[in-house]
Amino acid sequence: MWLFAICVFILILIVVIGGASESNEVATISISRSGRSFRLRFDKSELKKYQEPKLPLVLKSRKVIRHRSIQPLQKLIKKFPEITWGIQFVLYGSVLRKIFCGEKNFDICHRDGLIFIVEKSGGGNYGKSFEEACTKKSDSQFCAVYRQKYGAVSVLVSAEIDAEQNGEYIELKTTENLTNEKLLCYWIQCYIGGISKVIIGEVKNGVVHKLRKIKTADIPQLAKFNPEKYISNASNFFRKKLASRKL
Repeated sequence: MWLFAICVFILILIVVIGGASESNEVATISISRSGRSFRLRFDKSELKKYQEPKLPLVLKSRKVIRHRSIQPLQKLIKKFPEITWGIQFVLYGSVLRKIFCGEKNFDICHRDGLIFIVEKSGGGNYGKSFEEACTKKSDSQFCAVYRQKYGAVSVLVSAEIDAEQNGEYIELKTTENLTNEKLLCYWIQCYIGGISKVIIGEVKNGVVHKLRKIKTADIPQLAKFNPEKYISNASNFFRKKLASRKL
């Protein structure tokens, strides 16, 4: 009995003090676009299959429009309220990536006892064109929704997934110059989204001449960084935000 109590106490200390996160997929969101309207479903209908593109591959810069309002998350929570048990924060993976990197100032809104941190984003790049060439599909978005724990704080995070291969999520990227800083960004995105591998199209003058495939678990050693530093950034951020709310 005493041994059991000691083990439980040690486990609590690890969870409360430590920075390591726990992550479990609890739902999926598929968003298809037709003109200016969006169709929302809580399934994997918009999860794209990866198909190896033929090289050389000419890319076009495409405007990227992401659905970043809190409405899909609110509808998901309304349909499956049990996924928010014990949750304090709800956010998108794009926001959590910034938190991992140390950013602290975000717009926050409160809904139904939950703290939402959301953003709108867009832009133009080769990434969308590369994604379409690798999946033969456009005008859709798929997100995996995870319950994750950072220290003692539980969050619900919706992470966009580019494609799947052999039953595993993969990330698709393009770059003209693969640096350690970019590899760090790729790792953070993959770590948050439960993504096993990143496939990088190496671009020169708008043309992909080479594909590079890297396992997520191998990136920290390749780019020479300590993952715990960035996980701890998230743990500290959520702990302080929750503490300030209770004051």
